[in-house]
Amino acid sequence: MTFLRYILYRRRLHHLMWPLLFLFSVKVSDALAHQSELRIVTLSPHLVEWVASLGALDKVVATVERSDYPKQALSIPVVGRHGSISSERILSFRPTLVLAWEGGNRAQLLAALNKAGVRVVSVPSRDLDALSSEIEQVGIAIGRPEQGRVLGQKFNQRVRALRHRYKQAKPVSVLYEMWSQPLMTVAHESMIQQMLELCGARNIFADVALDYFQVSIAQVLERNPQMIIQPQSGADYAAYPWHKFPQLQAVRHQHILSISPDLLHRPTVRFLSGLEHVCGEIDRVR
Repeated sequence: MTFLRYILYRRRLHHLMWPLLFLFSVKVSDALAHQSELRIVTLSPHLVEWVASLGALDKVVATVERSDYPKQALSIPVVGRHGSISSERILSFRPTLVLAWEGGNRAQLLAALNKAGVRVVSVPSRDLDALSSEIEQVGIAIGRPEQGRVLGQKFNQRVRALRHRYKQAKPVSVLYEMWSQPLMTVAHESMIQQMLELCGARNIFADVALDYFQVSIAQVLERNPQMIIQPQSGADYAAYPWHKFPQLQAVRHQHILSISPDLLHRPTVRFLSGLEHVCGEIDRVR
């Protein structure tokens, strides 16, 4: 190729590539602008934690009551309490994205937001093994796909490690005190039931085909658990007085575990810490 032909070739290539480079630069600029304009409303406390874990808490313009972690979330305006949130209140914050809890937020509310032109991303947050992919989904939605992928992978690795560690463990019979007045527990497809199974525990009410339900003290005495897990919901929570029933194995051997419900009732990264702690305490009973 002569020098003249080379110059002509370069000029032609420049003319062909310039439109593509221009389009690419526009897309990059649009993406950056989208990030700067992102205004998130989260409709569950655990979704605030997810966004914070992905490094985008500053993009949250409003949330719901009890969104208290991390502590910076306490300064975020509140749209209302669970079950009593209006679309008008949410829209007043001019959100570009609403993160919702599928099944936990009213379908009519989410439909109204969609009708108003707001993008709504809903996640179920009910399946322990699906949480990692849901974290990735939220990461993509808020423009943090790589952070979502990394966090999701780490979450999945820790769950798999625990499952492998306890899959051959000797079963320990457990009662999980979901609430004290009235006495309520869990089973079936609840996240806590999945946690107990992963830790190698045997829920004494695993035969009940309900996620959350009321039980009597007579039923507990009959099934006589080796361990009782008793989440403490703050100073105002009156835990069930198990010390009055020394005939229970769990009481006799002092195998009653008190733990913060925020570590177990919110499917977040902190849930893994609670899960690891519970598995370790169950292991001590064996």
